[in-house]
Amino acid sequence: MSDNIIESISAGTKNIITPLKGINKTAIDNLSKIAELQFSTAKYLADISINQLKAVAEIDNLDSARSFATNSLDLARQVNKKLLDDSQKLFSLSAGFKGEIQNLFKHTENAANQAADSAKESVEEQKAKKAATK
Repeated sequence: MSDNIIESISAGTKNIITPLKGINKTAIDNLSKIAELQFSTAKYLADISINQLKAVAEIDNLDSARSFATNSLDLARQVNKKLLDDSQKLFSLSAGFKGEIQNLFKHTENAANQAADSAKESVEEQKAKKAATK
């Protein structure tokens, strides 16, 4: 009698844990992608900073100062575009993550409902058997 209930609960638990593992994997994958994007952006900005410092060190007259200023304006536009592109990538990652998590939660909810229904049926069957033996 109790074996059926325990089996039902065990199967239900497995049905719930599997989607939760999926949620965990999705969260880790998304975190990894975000970290890669952030590291890429940080490297890009660090490289620019170092190159700008080198360029400043090379300024030795008015023409080189003008050239540096002009190049700095172009560089600022490039950085602005890069940051905008990265923001769009981050938004896309977040939207994809949200969709995946919502889908996994629906599956988890369905699995939990099935487990509860299965456990309820097992209990009712046990009650019916017990009542029949009286």
